[in-house]
Amino acid sequence: MDVAEVIKKAIQEWVIPQFEALQSSVSEVKVALNLTNQRLGDMQIQLTDLSRRIDEANRRVDETNKRIDAVRTELSEQISGVRSELTERIEDVRRDFIDRYDRLSERLDRLGEAIVRRDEYDRVLRHMEHRITSMEGAIADLKRRVAA
Repeated sequence: MDVAEVIKKAIQEWVIPQFEALQSSVSEVKVALNLTNQRLGDMQIQLTDLSRRIDEANRRVDETNKRIDAVRTELSEQISGVRSELTERIEDVRRDFIDRYDRLSERLDRLGEAIVRRDEYDRVLRHMEHRITSMEGAIADLKRRVAA
């Protein structure tokens, strides 16, 4: 046996089984890599679907926010309108109340004047009755004197 055959035989006994083991391991790694790549692909599909769902949800949230803003604006306008209307009505009631109060005050003033005139009339009447009574007494006294 020459050296070449010994080396060849040693390589066949040691190296080739190692290469075969390595090739087997590489095949297993390739299978695992393919499975991993397939799982990553599935996950990528799921992530893409989730991203699409999130985008759709965000779009619906944005639309809802727009509707909320529109309703808020409409309600604010309605509140302002009602506030203006109430303010106007309150002013109308206030003016009406003031007018009624002024008319009532005038009536009370006239009533007070009438009461004062009535009191003056009563005072003048009592004074006149007193004078008439005194005059009647004086006339009766004069009549007695003339008759005596």
